Amino acid sequence: MASWPSETELNCSDAGRVRVCSPFVEVSTDWTSPRSFVLREENVKVIWALLKDRIGDMSASARCADEMKREFRDLKELLGYENLPGRRILRLELDARFYQSGKSKSASVRFDQSGVDVRLGGPEDVITRLTTDLKDFLVGIRGRFDRLARFDFVNLCFLLYLVGVVTLFSMFVAGYFGLTLQVSFPTIASIIFGLMFVFIAFGALFNRFRKRLFPVATFLIGHEKCRHETREKWQWILVGGTGFAMVSLPFTIAWKFLLR
Repeated sequence: MASWPSETELNCSDAGRVRVCSPFVEVSTDWTSPRSFVLREENVKVIWALLKDRIGDMSASARCADEMKREFRDLKELLGYENLPGRRILRLELDARFYQSGKSKSASVRFDQSGVDVRLGGPEDVITRLTTDLKDFLVGIRGRFDRLARFDFVNLCFLLYLVGVVTLFSMFVAGYFGLTLQVSFPTIASIIFGLMFVFIAFGALFNRFRKRLFPVATFLIGHEKCRHETREKWQWILVGGTGFAMVSLPFTIAWKFLLR
């Protein structure tokens, strides 16, 4: 258990020849990191030791895919969890508490599909140093494809839809196609709105695929380690194939239209 800092360890300042210490100041803070993360067993050990050293007694709980909340009494019990597909961890919360003589310190770090949520409370010097260390820790566990894991394909598809509709409308107005529309305005409006829902549906489908292949939260405990190895292979295949296609596309167009 972490000990409470002595008076000389608190924020102090020199006023002439007299040593003056500021009174005890409690602070609290809460912040969220929306970045994707890959939490490995060694990472769990690091943050567990950090919170235990800076705050005090530790506990952990996990919300799992079977809608059960599981409590873990210690680090060994947490790392020993099988993490089977039907009971895989969806949210992990680490809590640290300390109370002595009316003084308290607390820390709560929650990992889930929205990122990492941190809540801290206690002496200002302790919380300031802990906040800095936690932010450094989160940088170290950031996912390799963080931007892709948080990308919203619904917005992209809707933007493509708007660009397409405006472009086609402008071309018709300018007489580019040399055609005269023989359909009523309600019919045209129905087609436009129907296409909008189709594009949004495609975006939602891509988002679902993205969440499975590029999840925001990855807990490499138990069986999840094997699943992650397979997922990483597919990630590289998809990203590498897409990158190759994008790089080769200009050369293909140039060969087809300019060099032949």
